[in-house]
Amino acid sequence: MRLRSGTRTGLDRDVRQFAVAFEDGQTVHFQALATTRAWKVVDNCLQRRGLNKHSHRAFYQMENIDSHQTIAEVFGEPGDASGLCSDPIQIFAERSGGMFHPTSGRNDMEAAS
Repeated sequence: MRLRSGTRTGLDRDVRQFAVAFEDGQTVHFQALATTRAWKVVDNCLQRRGLNKHSHRAFYQMENIDSHQTIAEVFGEPGDASGLCSDPIQIFAERSGGMFHPTSGRNDMEAAS
C-alpha cells in the first residue's frame, strides 16, 4: 500500500488508510511521502491509539522513519523473532519502555506518571 501526499484532505485519508493497514499488519510504504509528512501520518495514527510522543521520546524520534522505510522496518513485523507481541504498535510501546493496551487505549507509562 502506498500513501499519497497532498492536501490536508489527502493527509486525513492517509491517516485512515495507515490505521487500517497498521491494524491488519500490512506493509505500508512511505515512498510517496516526504519524511516529515510520513512522520505526521504516523504521529497522528499513534496518537489516535493513545500513545503520547512526549512520554516515548527515547524511541519516538523523527530519524527513526525514512521516507522509503516500511512500517515493518520501523516497528518490526507482526509476530517477528523478537517475540514481543503480534501488534506493531505494541512492539513500539514495549521498545520505548511502556506497554500499550490496544483495547483500553491506556499506556502504562502514562498511567504511572
